[in-house]
Amino acid sequence: MATAAGGSLAAQVTVAGGFGFIGAALYTTNQLAEQIAIARSVLGGAGNTPLKIGVGFLGWVLDENEEEGRKAIKVTLDSGVVGIWFAFGNDLYKWVEVVRKHDVENGKRTLIFVQFGLLEDVRIAVQDWKVDVIVAQGAEAGGHGFGAAPALKTLLPSVLSITPKDGPIVVGAGGITTGKQIADILSLGATGVAIGTRFCLTPESVYPEAAKQAIIAATSDASVRSVGFDQVAGYLKWPKGIDGRALRNDSLDGFEKGEDIEVLRSKYKEAYLRSDTSRIMVWAGASVGLMNEIKPAKELVEELWRECLASGQQTPSLLLSDEFKTSRDTIDDSVLSMPLRSVHEESLLQPTAKEAELNTTNSFSLPNPNHSGANLNGGGNTTGWLLSLGSLKLLANSLDPSQRSNYPITEPQRNVITVAVAQAQAELERLHGTQSTPGETEGTYRLRLALQDFIHEHEALLSWS
Repeated sequence: MATAAGGSLAAQVTVAGGFGFIGAALYTTNQLAEQIAIARSVLGGAGNTPLKIGVGFLGWVLDENEEEGRKAIKVTLDSGVVGIWFAFGNDLYKWVEVVRKHDVENGKRTLIFVQFGLLEDVRIAVQDWKVDVIVAQGAEAGGHGFGAAPALKTLLPSVLSITPKDGPIVVGAGGITTGKQIADILSLGATGVAIGTRFCLTPESVYPEAAKQAIIAATSDASVRSVGFDQVAGYLKWPKGIDGRALRNDSLDGFEKGEDIEVLRSKYKEAYLRSDTSRIMVWAGASVGLMNEIKPAKELVEELWRECLASGQQTPSLLLSDEFKTSRDTIDDSVLSMPLRSVHEESLLQPTAKEAELNTTNSFSLPNPNHSGANLNGGGNTTGWLLSLGSLKLLANSLDPSQRSNYPITEPQRNVITVAVAQAQAELERLHGTQSTPGETEGTYRLRLALQDFIHEHEALLSWS
């Protein structure tokens, strides 16, 4: 969320147990460094020690000035940021390689998130790019998105069906505003969710006040997708096939009526100087009507997680849900990946002393959201977060073993992982342990192997101290 998610918002989301992102699209390199420093001042740590936030980049902006783009990425990586998100570019793989090269030269591994809305793009990234996280963005997403993208609940199962069990984890994005919606997406098999518009309504967000008030006042039918927003505002450099979702206003109405584009652009520029949301863009997702108040980011993260748990659809014990058990003999890889990706634990990161100071409630903040998504002046991708055990494993793989003592597993994490392992062991025992049995179906065989892998991996996490 360029001009909406800076260092303060990213840090507070991480403090609450999520994974906060800075939207870097419209920042100069120096401004980006300043925002990263703000996050560092909140989260603590020195120099280039791991900084538990990410930074999101727009590929086409990096392409415009490649030298400056490489500099911005280097500043980000040298600061200790642990994740980078790429979206909307004609050659995103080039930038993935920039990060990987820097990692090799510096003996580290950065988590790479790449956002897609079309299945064929996902297929290429999974097979050839070897990224860590696929962000599946549905048509409901606020800000810019893929014009041909289907709804998230249609896109997500398709993405999961082509993502191998040992491939990148998958996060759902688009129109997610409530804990119930989070639970719905997690129940489909996503490892986590990305939330954007809802986090515009936080005091930490730098989204303009006029835009915040417009979001509060809006009904969900006010959020529409159109190329008209960019045409009127003059944002004409986005890759082919990208449009935007924002609140309907006089500018879009005039565009759809065929009014002179230059007149519309002139009126837009005048309105921009006045922060007049009747003509300037307020990027907002399809569920905008479900949000009506400004709330601190930390409080919002905790509220969303409580709502998610209260929905009854998604609990840490989903690993061996009834649905999973009844389908075990006919299960295919895409279904098998669902329960294994849906065992949710506490935040992947143990708070630093400074974070613990800020987090006075000491709440059990399992996977939780961040933000970084759309902006009033041409913004982009949603990047709020709810993370799960898959992310904890990614972090474990990315850190040198000597660094892991800096991020011990917390007691709540340990308790939930222990329960999940015990459930897996009980189910494995019901399947006659690690030995094949006469007449065993292919589905049962694959389930037994998956359970063994699950137990092995998560017992290893319990030994991480």
